[in-house]
Amino acid sequence: MDLSEFREELGDVLFHKFFDENYKSVRDVVESSKEDLINTIGIEPDKLDEILSMLKKDWKMQRLKMMKRQMNYCRKSIRMTR
Repeated sequence: MDLSEFREELGDVLFHKFFDENYKSVRDVVESSKEDLINTIGIEPDKLDEILSMLKKDWKMQRLKMMKRQMNYCRKSIRMTR
């Protein structure tokens, strides 16, 4: 999931800080340590917790949707082979 999908929620300044430090996807951010994010982005821990919570929630929802689509595709493929 591209981080640019959260540009409005993050705000331009914060979005560009992430982008400039090569955080291009939500995965890049959520799989980074909080310490690294605090040091590279220069964000307060409380604000970072809010952002991570938002990103993780949407990332998980997106992954669930993708898994459901894959399951539906598999079910359809199985029905077609019968």
